[in-house]
Amino acid sequence: MAAALGGLDALVFTGGVGENAAPIRARVCRSAGWLGIAPDEAANLAGAARLTLADSPVSAWVVATDEQGIIAAQAARTLES
Repeated sequence: MAAALGGLDALVFTGGVGENAAPIRARVCRSAGWLGIAPDEAANLAGAARLTLADSPVSAWVVATDEQGIIAAQAARTLES
């Protein structure tokens, strides 16, 4: 997909694995070096929001989600209708 798009603006990790699995994020970022991602291993291990070096051409981020909250809100809307 990234090749078809001509590159990426950013890579975002989210959800249970994306938010909590530093080893998986590290492997993905290292493998995506060809896209311009310069990983910051210390930031990844520390659970920082930004996972790439400041001068990385493409940034990688961890974005927290509230999956249970969204499911609950959708269920409440369904029950109200």
